[in-house]
Amino acid sequence: MEIIGGLIVLAIGFYILKSVSSSFSAPKVGDYFTCSSCGAKVRHSHRTIKAWKDGLRSSACGDCYNNWQKAQPKGSGFNFGWLGCLAVVALIAVAVIIFL
Repeated sequence: MEIIGGLIVLAIGFYILKSVSSSFSAPKVGDYFTCSSCGAKVRHSHRTIKAWKDGLRSSACGDCYNNWQKAQPKGSGFNFGWLGCLAVVALIAVAVIIFL
């Protein structure tokens, strides 16, 4: 019984420690950061905070980001839209036919 109580206290302590440490490291809207491209000091936006949560630790300001997007060639990357879903359904159908 004492072991279970100790584990519960340990789990609660770990949860509190984790929540406190993550709140210090994650930026908030309105906090400042330095743009990785031009060096300007700008406020965080929802886009830069999402990038931070996704693991990106350097961000570009809105102007640099827009310039970067405009510089990307059209058609870069794959975008098959609904065709990708159709291909997955077709593969599943073929697999079911083969294995039955």
